[in-house]
Amino acid sequence: MYKIYPLLLLLFIACRPKLVYVGSSYQQKDSVAVFVGEAAITKPYMVMGVIQPEYFGTVQGLNYDAVIAEKAIKTAKEKGADAILFSNYYLKNEGASRNRQSTTIYTDSSVQRQSTSTETLPPSATGKQILLIKYKQAE
Repeated sequence: MYKIYPLLLLLFIACRPKLVYVGSSYQQKDSVAVFVGEAAITKPYMVMGVIQPEYFGTVQGLNYDAVIAEKAIKTAKEKGADAILFSNYYLKNEGASRNRQSTTIYTDSSVQRQSTSTETLPPSATGKQILLIKYKQAE
C-alpha cells in the first residue's frame, strides 16, 4: 500500500499545468499590478513578454485558473514586469456559419417543400492570454 503513495505524488506533480515564458527580462520586482482588462491600464505601456499555459495530462478548466494565476504572478515578479494582464481570447472560424438546404418531396400529394437553415459554428479556438507589461518611461 505504501508503495503507491510516491507514484500518486509523482502523478499529481506531473499533471499540474506548466507555464512557458517568452520575452524580455528586467530586474526582479517585489510586486506587480494585476489587470483583467486592457481598459483598466491607465499608464502607457509595452508588452515585454507572453506567458503560455501548457497542460500535460490535465483537463483544462478543472479549476487550474488559480494555480496558473499564482505561477504567472510569480513569473512576472521574477522577470521584472510592472504589471500582468490576464485575458481570454476567442479565435473565430473564417466561415462562422454554415448553410444547409434540404428539399422534401411528398409523392402522394405532389407537394414540394424546401427549407434552408443557418447554423452558427462555435469559435475554432479559445484560451487564456497572459501578457507581462512594462510601463513606458516619460521622456
